[in-house]
Amino acid sequence: MFIFFFANGILALLIAPFGSSEYGLSFAIGSTLTFAFALMRLIQYVSDIDYHTFCRMTLPPRSMRFTRLSDRLNRSWM
Repeated sequence: MFIFFFANGILALLIAPFGSSEYGLSFAIGSTLTFAFALMRLIQYVSDIDYHTFCRMTLPPRSMRFTRLSDRLNRSWM
């Protein structure tokens, strides 16, 4: 959103001396730049989708119940 705001503002100031017939050009160029940036970010996110899906999830706390049971069974077998 900030990219569009600043690109549109700066381009509007640069294009303003050319007359009122060119006012929409800054909006079109700002929109195109913002779309290109969003597309690059989307491609980057999708290329790392495995990480975002599996590695960033929070795991539930581990229960010690089965660990204690396995320790008890290991001691009884030895």
